[in-house]
Amino acid sequence: MGVRELVGKDPGEKALYMLDRHVRMLVQRMGWRSLTDAQAKAIPLILEGYNVVIMAPTGGGKTEAAMLPVLSALARTEPAPVAVLYITPMKALINDLYERIRRLAEPLGFRVARKHGDTPARERTRRHREVPHILITTPESLEIDLDWAPKFRRYYENIKFVIVDEVHELLSGKRGAQLVLLLERLRRGLAREDFQVIGLSATIGDPRRVLDLLSGSSRRPRAVVASDSRKTVELRVEYLDYKGDPWTPLARRIAEIAEREKPILVFVNSRFAAEQVKNALEELGVEDVLVHHSSVSAELREEAEELLRRGEIGAIVCTKTLEVGIDVGRIKLVVQVRSPGTVASLLQRVGRSGHTIQGTPRGTILTVDEYDFMESVAISRLAAEGRVEDIAIRRLPLDVVARQILGMILAEKEVPLSKVRGVLEGLSNAIEV
Repeated sequence: MGVRELVGKDPGEKALYMLDRHVRMLVQRMGWRSLTDAQAKAIPLILEGYNVVIMAPTGGGKTEAAMLPVLSALARTEPAPVAVLYITPMKALINDLYERIRRLAEPLGFRVARKHGDTPARERTRRHREVPHILITTPESLEIDLDWAPKFRRYYENIKFVIVDEVHELLSGKRGAQLVLLLERLRRGLAREDFQVIGLSATIGDPRRVLDLLSGSSRRPRAVVASDSRKTVELRVEYLDYKGDPWTPLARRIAEIAEREKPILVFVNSRFAAEQVKNALEELGVEDVLVHHSSVSAELREEAEELLRRGEIGAIVCTKTLEVGIDVGRIKLVVQVRSPGTVASLLQRVGRSGHTIQGTPRGTILTVDEYDFMESVAISRLAAEGRVEDIAIRRLPLDVVARQILGMILAEKEVPLSKVRGVLEGLSNAIEV
């Protein structure tokens, strides 16, 4: 279909017909009725070679907004692996993404692999025999590859696309500094071409600055894709008047909500709080609830996710391990115990409910003192207005810089000072170095 025939079609149809025909056929076989607003806007820009940051509500199809044009570009060539690096902040999210991306990529003939600390040894060995076209990993695992894995590192010469998921989570601290330095090391030391960078998030206060951080010294044009389909968020703040230990009153109120609204996610701000809430619920006789945090084994976390998806339990008490987009089924309501601290965190957590294009995220914050209540009200009002903090890093921490310099030496044995300077200067337009 030529450009002339696209006149009069809506943006989603135009974007769809820009894709390779094999990708279009895949979309049709999967039964998608239309593209989302974010997908319709992002696909043309990515196909035209832009570095982009895609901002869309939870459930807005951001992963597909990145992967459809990337797969289309790969389908029109014969890419050598590794062609696509998909970076995500949490190991728990990788398994979910792995299945999701495989469903898109494997019918087109592209191999997908994952690498993180919990990946079985047989999978890590297989990626050397069957080098993947698409590798899903974390910043830490990428650093290990660049520093310590010479046999696999050479495949990063072929990188054409880097997709950074949940970018707000990564760029809020030292891991953000680690990530942008690793990307600049790829540009300056390994990649044969100026690879495209695509950042994904539902909550970024300053997307242009995030785009500059991810792009580094890249000479590609840059664009921010912001979806017009902003969701209305229903938020409620409750103040619990109690005496003594707060855990029993909190558990009692959570049990009342769960009885009416299940399934629910109950977010807390620490592993200690997760265990306390879970124990208090059990003492009240609530049995269909499990706990999910970083000290729980990967197997038990995955079991909890699956049981909630199947509707066999009514709630999961969790920390930020479920803040990102892991599929846990249709959640009716999110309960937040005490203030989450930031607007971005609140929107991410509440966004786990109503996790469809048309769905409405709903959340209740349970507060236990006056300061907690006032902060929660303020954060909720900012969230309702769509005002999110700028949490991107402002300067490179010296310990992170030192570690990356050491990594370059480990990988290359001898590193000219000019090369180290080049990596740092490549980020100087976006961050203080």
